[in-house]
Amino acid sequence: MHCLDPQTHLNFLTSLLSRIDTKQSQESHVLLLASIAHAKLLYGDLEGTKSDMDAAQKILEPLENVENSVNAEFYSVSADYYKVHNKTMYVFTQSAERSVRQKQSMLHITRIPYSTSHASTLKQACPPRNA
Repeated sequence: MHCLDPQTHLNFLTSLLSRIDTKQSQESHVLLLASIAHAKLLYGDLEGTKSDMDAAQKILEPLENVENSVNAEFYSVSADYYKVHNKTMYVFTQSAERSVRQKQSMLHITRIPYSTSHASTLKQACPPRNA
């Protein structure tokens, strides 16, 4: 299935949740939640991705003898999420630091003429002492 519309894609995947017997098919439930989380990640919904990953992890943790493909799908979406999350945080941090540096530069630039003009005023008000 090839969907161009993110909402249609997510609606389709979410509608599958109601078709799965979550008590009997816990691994299928985890796979579907991981697929939904991956789709949300691709469409930029980090909070929704994290929420679905947490739900999948809750189901996955107590299970024993889980198929490798189920673990692989869960850890794949988790790795992708943290790559995007960390990159987003890095970009945000860099942007914030750049903004602070720019503001500090502007403050410094505005102080220079001010302090220079005050220095000349101080020199006029307080001429040097002749010894």
